[in-house]
Amino acid sequence: MTSDRRRKGRTGTFPQKLHQMLTDLERQEGGTDIASFLPHGRAFSIHKPRDFVKHVMPKYFRMSRFSSFQRQLNLYDFQRITEGPDKGAYYHELFVHGRPILSTMMKRNKIKGVKTLQQQEVDAKREQTLEDAPPEDVPQDEGEPPHDEEDE
Repeated sequence: MTSDRRRKGRTGTFPQKLHQMLTDLERQEGGTDIASFLPHGRAFSIHKPRDFVKHVMPKYFRMSRFSSFQRQLNLYDFQRITEGPDKGAYYHELFVHGRPILSTMMKRNKIKGVKTLQQQEVDAKREQTLEDAPPEDVPQDEGEPPHDEEDE
């Protein structure tokens, strides 16, 4: 792929790509009309969701629906501001304008019910170990005669 066709922002975690995207939009004419950090720099807002999905998201994220973008925000614990002058914006204490290094400290929450490949492998080994293990000697009640498998 030639450098002029390469898409910006495709490396790094979701918060790192998001921070880069907002920084790039500041430098583009009309970019801050689509999405921007708020003046205080502690939250950001998507001003034109349709333009954002059509023109900005494909350059930075491997998703094509705004709901998928919102899901990523939720998985990284961004909070939607529901009242006041910043209503509709998204906030995270480690997502600050001009401080992209902070976004590297953000952790993605695991999805309930979905195990990582590593956890699936650990579980499979544990099951295999249990299947291959000899039965444990379980003490019997003193009133019962010992149980022999051969008697069955």
